Amino acid sequence: MGMFDEAGDPEPMTAEVAIGRGEKCVEAISHFLVLMVVLLFIPAYLIQDLPKWSIYVFAIPVWYLIWIVLFRRWRSWAVAKGCDPQALQEEGESTGFIPPRGSLFWYLGWPAYAA
Repeated sequence: MGMFDEAGDPEPMTAEVAIGRGEKCVEAISHFLVLMVVLLFIPAYLIQDLPKWSIYVFAIPVWYLIWIVLFRRWRSWAVAKGCDPQALQEEGESTGFIPPRGSLFWYLGWPAYAA
């Protein structure tokens, strides 16, 4: 079983199940990894007496990079399991998990939107 698989997954994968799995896994894993990275950054923050906002300047790009890598893996997993890319995009847009087609974040996620 892969990173996003669970027992009883439908064959072929439906967009609703894939989106639910993405929300459950991608968000949780990316937040956990960023927390670990920030915890590693805190000693440097304390030793160097950096301004408080520097943690955000550091954490936000790191979170986005981790999220987009996981998002791409999730999208590839869903399509490989038989989920229709168009249905996945439409369902993801309606739930807010996938950025709307043509938006800046949609383009920044390239090639995550490519099937």
